[in-house]
Amino acid sequence: MSINNPKVSIIMPVYNAVEYIDAAIKSILAQTYPFFELIIIDDGATDGTAEVCLKYAAKDERILYIRQSNGGICKARNEGIKRATGKYIAFSDHDDEYMPDYLELMVKKAELDNLDIVKCGVYYEEMYSDKSREIRKEFFKDEVLTKNLLIERYVSFPVSFWGVWNSLYKASMLRSSRLSFPENIRHGQEDFYFNTSIIPFINRIGFLSKCLYKHFRRLSQSTSAKFYNDRIDAMQAFYQMECKVLKPLVDDKKWQKMATLIYSQKITGILSYCFRTLNAEESMPKCKWALDRFMKNNPYLQSKSMYSCIVQTGNLKYAFVLYLATNRYYKLLFLLWNLKNR
Repeated sequence: MSINNPKVSIIMPVYNAVEYIDAAIKSILAQTYPFFELIIIDDGATDGTAEVCLKYAAKDERILYIRQSNGGICKARNEGIKRATGKYIAFSDHDDEYMPDYLELMVKKAELDNLDIVKCGVYYEEMYSDKSREIRKEFFKDEVLTKNLLIERYVSFPVSFWGVWNSLYKASMLRSSRLSFPENIRHGQEDFYFNTSIIPFINRIGFLSKCLYKHFRRLSQSTSAKFYNDRIDAMQAFYQMECKVLKPLVDDKKWQKMATLIYSQKITGILSYCFRTLNAEESMPKCKWALDRFMKNNPYLQSKSMYSCIVQTGNLKYAFVLYLATNRYYKLLFLLWNLKNR
């Protein structure tokens, strides 16, 4: 392996994805950059996924197939990190696809700018139970940020910033940080948790505007389309970790504004999750339960100055949602939320 062609370890957890795994693996084998290993962690699949993976592993020595008892995506990713031998580590979901030049452009960016992490734009393809589809793109600006600039932008990044599957990580950074995916989280937020917890160890992070990863959201099957009580607990854990990680890196004056925005985003995220995953009859009482649970375990210091922090940033939606939620004006909050999202 040449120093100019560093090896990439691609970690792919798989579980009961026999309909999609063939396309996912083919998209990786079709890469214009051939210097990689594909580490497939079978998390106890029972539907024929294993047979497909083993077929490819028998044909291509770059593929390492590992089977473990069902422990969730976080356990599978952590096992993949332990097994990785490349200079860089990438991730792929078992039902998503790389664009052909994904690895080539990501590695080129990482090497050229001496980056700890590279993130690219994403194609989102949402597939509904009635067979209809909606395709959208989410871009980044082509740039390189230091840790301080990254923290300044923290509350304004698009959703794709939090994905691990559109990211290339320097393996030495992951190992020196000794961070891992939280194995107690089973129904979402693990990518958010991982990407925030690693911030103190970043020197430079780069972004590519080009969309190089295709992420499918099959809303009739996706975890994100179902309501789980422990998803609220995961959101609480993530919020508490954010405060623990970020507060020491931000001066007190800036932290007040940042903390208020983060708290507001969590409230808004809970609203969105409840109303997206529940029918009209269930959504309001469940959302009240979720908000009460979150705010009880994460008490927020209410004051006029804190609300004005958000108003000054121009995020009037967050300011209004925060005011109604923290004062328990739930009927008005739910009414306005439903009207806005019709």
